[in-house]
Amino acid sequence: MKFPPIRNFPKKGWKQIRGPTEYGLKKETNLEEISECLGDAFKKEVEELKLVSSKCPNSTAFLMRKILEKLLFISISKSNNKEKITRLREEQFRLPNLSELLNLAKSAEINNKHIIAPKNIDKIDGSKFLGATSAHDYLTSVSFEDIQNEISIWRISIKQLCSSIK
Repeated sequence: MKFPPIRNFPKKGWKQIRGPTEYGLKKETNLEEISECLGDAFKKEVEELKLVSSKCPNSTAFLMRKILEKLLFISISKSNNKEKITRLREEQFRLPNLSELLNLAKSAEINNKHIIAPKNIDKIDGSKFLGATSAHDYLTSVSFEDIQNEISIWRISIKQLCSSIK
């Protein structure tokens, strides 16, 4: 893809900056790998992620968080902590938020195996922060550089959670 030329503005020395057309989450292989791992239950979210992954960093961060939150909920519901989710729903009259899900995931096991490595749970906070910022803080914008710093942890965590529920 050819980018528009950078042109100089004569008086102030400013340069026109081109937009991040292909810069975002360009690697379709990551998204295809995640799509295969997640399956049909996440088809809509993955399709939306493919649409926005190179155009809108705020939407990309939000969808990353949404996928992670949904997958954690499903994984914990199939683990030894499923009663804790039910109790939280009954006490608070709502589904648990991502922080509560991450706390439950620390001790959640399926067949005596952690659903996600405890060290990854601490690192997921970056993805959690990006998703919360994009969804709730209208004065701050997430950039593709921020997302690139978190995409590896997010992808690895999703693969771990998928392997634990299959």
